[in-house]
Amino acid sequence: MKTYLLLILSLIFSICTNAQKDKSQITLNITSHNPQDKLTLKSIEHLKTFNETSRAYLEIQQIEKKLSNQGYIDLKTKTTFNNNNLTAYISLGKKYKHILLTIPLDNNTKLETYIKETSYTIAGNSIKVETAFAKALLKQLTTIASNSGNPFATFQITNIKKANDQLTGELTLISEKERAITSVIYKGYEKYPKTYLQSLSKKLLLKPYNQERVETVNNEISTLRFLNTTRTPEALFKKDSTTIFYYIEKTNQNQFDGFLGFATNNDNTLRLDGYLNLQLLNNFNYGEEISLNYKSDGEDQSQLKIRTALPYLFKTPVGIEASLSIFRKDSTFSTTQTNLQVFYKPSTQHKIAAGYNYTTSDNLLNSITNQNNLNNYKTSSLQLEHTYLKRQKSIFFPISTQSTILIDHGSRIANMTKTPQTKILLNIKKIFNFDAKNSIYVSGIFNNLLSKIYLTNELFRLGGITSIRGFEENSLFANLATVVNTEYRIQVGNSLYINTVLDGGYIENALDNNNNYLLSVGAGAGIQTKAGVLKINIANGKFNNSSFDFSNTKLHLILAVSF
Repeated sequence: MKTYLLLILSLIFSICTNAQKDKSQITLNITSHNPQDKLTLKSIEHLKTFNETSRAYLEIQQIEKKLSNQGYIDLKTKTTFNNNNLTAYISLGKKYKHILLTIPLDNNTKLETYIKETSYTIAGNSIKVETAFAKALLKQLTTIASNSGNPFATFQITNIKKANDQLTGELTLISEKERAITSVIYKGYEKYPKTYLQSLSKKLLLKPYNQERVETVNNEISTLRFLNTTRTPEALFKKDSTTIFYYIEKTNQNQFDGFLGFATNNDNTLRLDGYLNLQLLNNFNYGEEISLNYKSDGEDQSQLKIRTALPYLFKTPVGIEASLSIFRKDSTFSTTQTNLQVFYKPSTQHKIAAGYNYTTSDNLLNSITNQNNLNNYKTSSLQLEHTYLKRQKSIFFPISTQSTILIDHGSRIANMTKTPQTKILLNIKKIFNFDAKNSIYVSGIFNNLLSKIYLTNELFRLGGITSIRGFEENSLFANLATVVNTEYRIQVGNSLYINTVLDGGYIENALDNNNNYLLSVGAGAGIQTKAGVLKINIANGKFNNSSFDFSNTKLHLILAVSF
């Protein structure tokens, strides 16, 4: 009996509690006796239920403030309260669409400077602003002042009056002394490349505080291959100093990649090609780059390239780069190329370089010297180069845009004859992202050697996965070459993508007096594995109007490992 009594009492207590809660719920209704005003009020978003009456009245005040900012400064409100229903009857009155803001003479110059950066025009000493956008104007002026070294500037509209059915007011500026950035501190990576980042710091030091510039430098840091930003930059304002803090971490961007290529010899036997690419970046915390590239086609053709670059010497955006390239073709000739450059980096994306190139080539044939248009020669030349590189956050495709133009002018000495020569090299790569999964990759190469007389061992060498797929590595010789590589890429998941292969090209060989149009088609895929990124490409190439031969199909495997 006692148990039933307890259950009944609990039920009664629960019902009373819920009833008390329902009783405390206040419902707010916003309306008007004027039908037109009622339509306007329906567009004002607001809360409709409250646990306390005071909160409901605060909501009415917020609604009145919104309406006043829109130009209804004559509005009147009456409220009724009945059975937990609070009704506010609002009469909007006249809407003042514009307000004429006068600029006081005491700080007229500064205000004019800020206002000129907006879309408003000063007529006399005032500007006409739509009432609904007056608050937005104040925010815009605050941002402009902050970017001009005055982060604590505030703007107000005072002395609002009605005159001849128009609103008038004064636009006032409350300003502190303009601030200049006195120091930049990098946190999180103690052994960061000081010469590298101090060059970026110079864009800020002793200049007016500018939030946009601070964020721009932060974005430049995040585009560096060996650094990553961990949080947004912060500013510390003291009485006599302004310090910017950047939060960075080191990322390992050393990379090793290579591929195996399977092709068919003339006797229908299988041949194995090889490729090795090693890139070391910022291992000495200097921002230095060291790369080694080796290629071999499995027969008697090999190529070795070694390159090193030291950026931001003596805390300046100037650096040096040196490279050595050795190429051997069958037992016919070998070429050694040495290059030295001085470069200037106005930003992390641009590089302007001037350099000197020295090339020697030896004819390895024991027969007549000029057979096959081969000859010993030496070339000295000066170079001008511009490179643009934009990165994106992607495991498979870290470079979104890249362009390089190089002009090389000098002279070649062969058979005691000096011949002036000019080389023009252009390389453009671009990824067009449609969405997170679909993209198109386009790459274009244009190489042109201008000379009165040509030698086989000085011509451009094309063919293979790094130039035009579906052809033997370095099997195409040309004094003029244009190649376009395209891929349509679909990212199936976080660790897999598939792509088409469609390459085209045009080459001219003045020694053979022939021109060839090239076409290559195929498909590929990329897989993120525990070891690294594995890329597979299958392509078949043909010349001019010839048909595709399945036996000429090339299969290339690339494994890129970061460490």
